[in-house]
Amino acid sequence: PLQTLIAVLALFWLLGWSAVGGVAFLAIAMFLTNYIVRKMKWHQRALEGCRDRRVNLLSEVLQGIALVKMFAWEPQFRERLEGKRAEEMHHLSQKLYLG
Repeated sequence: PLQTLIAVLALFWLLGWSAVGGVAFLAIAMFLTNYIVRKMKWHQRALEGCRDRRVNLLSEVLQGIALVKMFAWEPQFRERLEGKRAEEMHHLSQKLYLG
C-alpha cells in the first residue's frame, strides 16, 4: 500500500491530472481481476464437488456391477453418470472460459 501510494503521488507529480486516467484504469483492472479470480475459485470448488459425486456413483456401480447386470440397470446408471458428467463439464467450461 505504501509503495502504491508513493507511485501514484509520483505519477501526479510527473503527469499532473493526466495520471487520473491511469490510476482509474489500474483500480478497475484490480477489481475486475479480483472478481474473475473469485468466480474461478467458485467454479473450481463446484467442479471438485461434481467430480466427487460422479466418481462416487461410478465406484458404487463398479462395486455392484453384478447386480447392475443382473437387473439390467445399465441404462439408468448410464443416464445418471452422463448427467453428472454434463454438470462437471459445465463447470469446467465456465472455469476455462474465465481463465
